[in-house]
Amino acid sequence: MAIVFTSPKKQQRATFWVFALLFLGILSGLSIVLLLPEIQNQLTIIPAEGVFTMPDIKVNFGVVDSDKVKNLEPFGGIPTQYTYVATDPGGKEISGTISSESKEDTQRMLEQLGLKNIVLKEANIGRTDPFIAY
Repeated sequence: MAIVFTSPKKQQRATFWVFALLFLGILSGLSIVLLLPEIQNQLTIIPAEGVFTMPDIKVNFGVVDSDKVKNLEPFGGIPTQYTYVATDPGGKEISGTISSESKEDTQRMLEQLGLKNIVLKEANIGRTDPFIAY
């Protein structure tokens, strides 16, 4: 006959695991008992009258071929704002901002106003860093 000694630390560990497993068993048993009716309700077949049916949608594509749609004009380009420095016919240097769809259009518009030595630069609109506070 042999005498087996176990340390108190091992006894504590074994007791802890026994109670932990017992607690988990009780918890899972309670959850099954409490949730079983809910699971059974979800498995029941819903009658066809209670199911949502999609409406019958008809799209009239003849509208696309109508005169109203055929005569629509497409959108133009988004205008860009430019700053300029130029000299007027009197030789005075002037500056300002102008909006146009392209740099060439802006150049042409300023030349039609009689301006010379035009220097164009795209204006920075908005904030350079939108994530800083005002």
